Amino acid sequence: MTEQRDRLNQRLKDLIGECLAPRLREMGYRKAGFRFTRRCEGSAVSQVIQVQRSQYVVPDETEFTVNGGVYVHGLAFVLYDVANEGKPREPSCPIRIRPGALEDGLDAWWNFSETSTPEQMGGICQDVRRRAGEMMARWLNEFSSPLDVAAHLIATENGPGRTRIGYRDPPQDFQDCINAAACFLLGRNSKSALKWSDLAVKAARMPIAVESMTECRDRIHRLVRDGNTPSKPDD
Repeated sequence: MTEQRDRLNQRLKDLIGECLAPRLREMGYRKAGFRFTRRCEGSAVSQVIQVQRSQYVVPDETEFTVNGGVYVHGLAFVLYDVANEGKPREPSCPIRIRPGALEDGLDAWWNFSETSTPEQMGGICQDVRRRAGEMMARWLNEFSSPLDVAAHLIATENGPGRTRIGYRDPPQDFQDCINAAACFLLGRNSKSALKWSDLAVKAARMPIAVESMTECRDRIHRLVRDGNTPSKPDD
């Protein structure tokens, strides 16, 4: 069983190396395992494209999708006083997306087995390259600054949003509000940072969410008051 999983894992590595890595490398992405990242020049924003394998294991089959996200360096510091954020990862992105959100609105997964033919693997490769290496990468390229991210998060009808298949629940989700507030602060728009941090508290409903948003709001207010906004957040 382990040897079979290893062979399937290697086949997935080979597939991504053939259909996705070359295109993303041309666009300036750096590869680390199944994660590709590109830091926007002179900005606190990184674009992230990350392969996710299904957690539901079928013995002779591998299923995977490709997630995209816009990561904002310094956001964790603004909201939670976390100085060392580590490497950008898609689950930590305030904007997240899956390939289907840009096309038919449906979630997109691919699967193959050890018996999949070269023709079948070629079809998967072509589809992954088109959806993730072309469509998703172009969409992520629209976000090159914290203010771009903030504008997207506060828009009422903006297509694919924080949720990965493009669904948004009006009015603004409290997490979108507080993330937008942090992005405004990193973009040197203190007035909007204060406004959206206050709205985050109002948008929260459950007591635990209200408590969390209140702590984040108070921290943003302190940072604005004390002038402690990081100018160039580190990795």
